[in-house]
Amino acid sequence: MIQYKTHAPGRLSVEDQMSEALSASELLGTRQRKGFMKLFRKYCSSKKSPIDWKVVHPPPPGMVINSNSVEACPNDAGLKHELLDKLVILKLNGGLGTTMGCQGPKSAIEVRQDLSFLDLTVRQVEYLNSLYGVDVPLVLMNSFNTHEETVRIIRKYRMHNLSIHTFNQSCYPFVVKESAVPLPNAKYDKLTREKWYPPGHGDVYNALFESGLLENLINQVR
Repeated sequence: MIQYKTHAPGRLSVEDQMSEALSASELLGTRQRKGFMKLFRKYCSSKKSPIDWKVVHPPPPGMVINSNSVEACPNDAGLKHELLDKLVILKLNGGLGTTMGCQGPKSAIEVRQDLSFLDLTVRQVEYLNSLYGVDVPLVLMNSFNTHEETVRIIRKYRMHNLSIHTFNQSCYPFVVKESAVPLPNAKYDKLTREKWYPPGHGDVYNALFESGLLENLINQVR
């Protein structure tokens, strides 16, 4: 947990200090820097104004729909084909399996009959495509920890009945607790990997948008 002191009058705020440090070091590109600063400011703001849990309530009736009340899809092959042609399956693939004895992506861990999590996912999507004669793509959100190995792994699926796309979640610098400045002093590379972090699953929306893949999928009427 990072704890910052309130800045003295006339001095730069913690947020401004961070912004200046990022600009001076050119650690991040413009879009990455904007995303990181948004997250950093949100964190600093939450420390100043903690959430008042007294005003937090469950959603009102009707806002959350019970799955049992959702109308089932008619047994119409043409309609199913039409709906599935708009479907994209996205899997989060940024985590390492080190705690489970795997040095690579967690999805590469073998779980059954020499098949990995990713093998089973590919089988499921491939079966769906074959059963309904559709082309549902599989999209993997990698991190800088898993991207290179994942690209190597998915080559074995080139002749399978599915298309696989990948994009990377953001890569942000760790912050020095005492000074509130970025830990790395140069752009990301493999030798300084321990000074950087992927910001988590919540980054999926922004990372997908920034990758350009979302626009491509929309153009395909997905």
